[in-house]
Amino acid sequence: MVQPLIANEQFNQGMQQGKANKGQGADAIQGFKPAEVIPGYTTSPSESGYYGGVTSSGVDMTSPGSAALNSSEAGKTITESILNTPANNKPSLDAPFISEGLDMQAKAETITGGGFDGCVDQPASFYRNHHTSVSAGHEN
Repeated sequence: MVQPLIANEQFNQGMQQGKANKGQGADAIQGFKPAEVIPGYTTSPSESGYYGGVTSSGVDMTSPGSAALNSSEAGKTITESILNTPANNKPSLDAPFISEGLDMQAKAETITGGGFDGCVDQPASFYRNHHTSVSAGHEN
């Protein structure tokens, strides 16, 4: 006899919370105004002239990039942050987004109702490499 699959109450609560909050991330991104938070931000920086399109042989951006990093307020802030971050500054496993994820993993059988009947292994692949075409005379 075939019985319908019924999710347990914890799953239903999680699903309802997800539905209630699903627009928050998109709303934050869509309402973001970089000029209000990034010093010197412009939609038409002079550096945009370096981009010649996907078929361009490329331009050496090392010198202009280094100059911008070292002279702009945003670049100086990034550099200062990197230099002043302690080497042992790592995410805490007690942080809610990490600990709750680990708890969910540990309680997988509770979420699935105590078993994995009907579950099927699925192949997973990960994009690990990319290829960049470099024209003669230019190096990455």
